[in-house]
Amino acid sequence: GIHWIRLQYCYPWNFTDELISVLRDCERVVPYVDMPLQHISDRILKSMRRNVKRDAQERLIGRLREIEGMVLRTTLITGYPGETQSEFESLCSWVEEVEFDHMGAFSYSPEAGTLAAEMPDQLPEELKVERLNRLMALQQEIAFRRNRMRLGQSYQVLVDGPSTEHEYVLEGRYYGQAPEIDGVVYLDFEDGADLVRPGDFVKALISDTAEYDLTGRVLSRS
Repeated sequence: GIHWIRLQYCYPWNFTDELISVLRDCERVVPYVDMPLQHISDRILKSMRRNVKRDAQERLIGRLREIEGMVLRTTLITGYPGETQSEFESLCSWVEEVEFDHMGAFSYSPEAGTLAAEMPDQLPEELKVERLNRLMALQQEIAFRRNRMRLGQSYQVLVDGPSTEHEYVLEGRYYGQAPEIDGVVYLDFEDGADLVRPGDFVKALISDTAEYDLTGRVLSRS
């Protein structure tokens, strides 16, 4: 009875040819990958013990983007101990180049007992937050552009229930929106539309977009 299977929090070094084939060929496994890459500086990745380098991350992203309809989410960290301005600028340029559909970011926060917390060159909190805000502002523009590409397209949308943001509006998600971390589709019902309930699937035409959310006109129950 499972309709959608979505891959969350996938480490880049665990992708096999078989897994990529499943993403491409298995109808229930939706073309969505959440892959926390954290950074693209080889020096920082090594310090984080990520077991991967920038070129390997880029090759994997290229392979995933060959899959029709692929939606990519990542998570990045700014202000890691010793992160130079040049490394941060490279990260921003890379985010602009790759254009993730969804991206979260956090400023580095030391945790007691970790090696990174004991490293020299801890950055000032205000600098970490400044870099975080700049990176997220950049992603907001990218997310808006990516959403505009969906304008006029039809998607199957899973109805979640009443919107938490707008009264008298239902909201749901198409396959490229994971619960709680991505945007939603606000559903616009014309007069005479079929009654739907949470858990139903509907076909919706994307009629408007925002930075992170979409508005869909319901065409039919799916």
